[in-house]
Amino acid sequence: MKFKKINFNGYHLNLNLKDDAGLSVVNEIFKYREYRIIENIIVDTDGPIVDAGAHLGFFTIYTKCLNQNSKIFCLEPEKDNIKILKENLANNNIADVNILQMALADKSGMGNLIISHDSHNHRLSVGGAVLKTQNLDIQKINTITISDLINKYQWPHISLLKMDIEGAEKDVINSLSVHDFSKIKAIVFEYHENYNVNHGVLEKILRKNGFGVEIFPSQFDKKMGILFANNKKNK
Repeated sequence: MKFKKINFNGYHLNLNLKDDAGLSVVNEIFKYREYRIIENIIVDTDGPIVDAGAHLGFFTIYTKCLNQNSKIFCLEPEKDNIKILKENLANNNIADVNILQMALADKSGMGNLIISHDSHNHRLSVGGAVLKTQNLDIQKINTITISDLINKYQWPHISLLKMDIEGAEKDVINSLSVHDFSKIKAIVFEYHENYNVNHGVLEKILRKNGFGVEIFPSQFDKKMGILFANNKKNK
């Protein structure tokens, strides 16, 4: 295990990183402030924030440091990540967080999670299928759609949908109905073009559904970056 102490917005944090991937995510969030475009949304939120692909809880902790009254729903399917996520929240006195051991997807039910060699790059298999010719470590997991999540908790809207779901954002966005889009005020996600996801295609879908879109390519990997979409119809 690796631990890192950082100071952010007046909070003194001690974070269990688990591995080098954890350190990379912490640096992206707290050092390079890759999500700074949404900080005003977090501070002024009037509804739930969904942290899909919550990993070890770093984005949720970042959000709570900006607004301790924010209502956050963490979706993380991998059982070992969930354990450390809970430890990180408890060790840093982060409360009022709902943790759901499941993945955001285009269909609710069961899915196959491909386990990577690190803690951060686990991903849903494409279309729920697994290539039997590959020696893959697979976990069966629960999945849920945005529509079913909204209906489950009877939300009038989602203030912010954050996704870091290793390419599955394509399937999630393609699955959203006009009604689903109308319920979401803002979306931010890390796009991964190495998983055959063209962020330009997703940008067009979002613009067609009334969102303004901004793209922020990663300074470290040109195949990755942050996409921010603000719903101009839902103010």
